[in-house]
Amino acid sequence: GAGTAACPPKRDAGRGRPAHNKNPAHRGRFDRGRAARHKVGGATDMAGPNCHRCSHFRVTWDAAFPYECRAYGFRSRRVPSVVVLETSGQPCQLFTRKPRTTGPNPSPTEP
Repeated sequence: GAGTAACPPKRDAGRGRPAHNKNPAHRGRFDRGRAARHKVGGATDMAGPNCHRCSHFRVTWDAAFPYECRAYGFRSRRVPSVVVLETSGQPCQLFTRKPRTTGPNPSPTEP
């Protein structure tokens, strides 16, 4: 055929990657499906408890190891609950829910 060249795939806003990827393994981080994970007391079935809701969780100054678990005593590049699950094969057993605050910025008490 004369003049029927294959068209290149559309590109995503100049980012250099295809606009739509139909492969389900390459879905975006927000497309994993809410039905796949259910919450139980601050925990999910995917990676154990939510570390951001734990009183032992800290964000450190160290860019190489930004997350810290004071209960287990380690710093990591990844969220501690994922590291605990991978190393022990069990979800975190030391999760302690942070106490709720009364508002976004509790005012200091007057003397």
